[in-house]
Amino acid sequence: MSELPFETELPVVRRSEAESCANCPAQARYRAEGHITSVGQIAESGEEVHQAISRVVDAFLDPDGPRSRGEIADLLRNEIQLARTDLQPDAVEALHRSYWKIAELLSDTHFADIICFDGGQGQRSGQLAIDFTSPLPAFQFSSELDFLRATESPAVLEEWDWKTGHKFWTEKDIINSFQFQSHWVLVDEAFRRRDNGERLEALDVRILNTRTGKATWGARFTRDMLPAARAWVQRSGAEHCRWDGVAAEKAETRPTREKCRICDAAAICKVADSDVSQLVVDPGTFLEVTLAIQERVDARKALMSGWVESQGRDIVSVEGSSFGFDKPPSNRKPTKSFY
Repeated sequence: MSELPFETELPVVRRSEAESCANCPAQARYRAEGHITSVGQIAESGEEVHQAISRVVDAFLDPDGPRSRGEIADLLRNEIQLARTDLQPDAVEALHRSYWKIAELLSDTHFADIICFDGGQGQRSGQLAIDFTSPLPAFQFSSELDFLRATESPAVLEEWDWKTGHKFWTEKDIINSFQFQSHWVLVDEAFRRRDNGERLEALDVRILNTRTGKATWGARFTRDMLPAARAWVQRSGAEHCRWDGVAAEKAETRPTREKCRICDAAAICKVADSDVSQLVVDPGTFLEVTLAIQERVDARKALMSGWVESQGRDIVSVEGSSFGFDKPPSNRKPTKSFY
């Protein structure tokens, strides 16, 4: 976790903390109390990818640094090979399809147009912040951008984010994301007035999936979206302040099947459904048990099929469920076909 490049007297709420608490306060508290200490392999190798790209951007800003696409791509290749030994194979796999894409992005950008980036120093630090003082609680919200640059329009900035996982992002995903809505709030706070005095009107966000080398189209955040985004950020940060220090078992839970099945704390949470907990604890065993259940269902269906054929009638339960040949025809409109 990067150190903040600035001082504040307010309690600092980081983007991941606010988002986790808004999603489920109990999940956030389990993580804060140290019940969840391990990190996924993809997340760990992803951090190595981010650090390698940051070092290359920093080198690009050096007057004697790489300038051509070939030089930048070669430096990326060399930097990712320095990843932590247990993570290096996956880190290389996660980046090698993007060497030339990132090299193209940098070589097409004048160094003076790079506003800030992950790992940047001083004014180019990608760590941005905004103070919320009213209504209480007061806190400082902070998040780090991977790469922010100027565009041909002084009123529009462009953010690039490096994603190293397997999720397929769409422009709609970006617009609805807490991460990028919060980044629009932070960018507006930090750069709402450009050097020439013109007001910032929009932020274009693009995601590069480093494993595929594919980038999304730009998703545009405009000024009319700021009030809702700012409210979401402030309320989420306030949630974190509200539950900070509360024991995880006493924190509010917000369970849904969709959220619980990907929650790191599902294995120890008393609210998560038992099958969700089993899946989180041991997904391999969960798969084998599911396949065994499917085989039993197939075997039972075979038995019922034999009974129906031998008796010449369907099986009907007292509850009204049936199995056999006499399923009523569908009410759907018939399709047109030759006959």
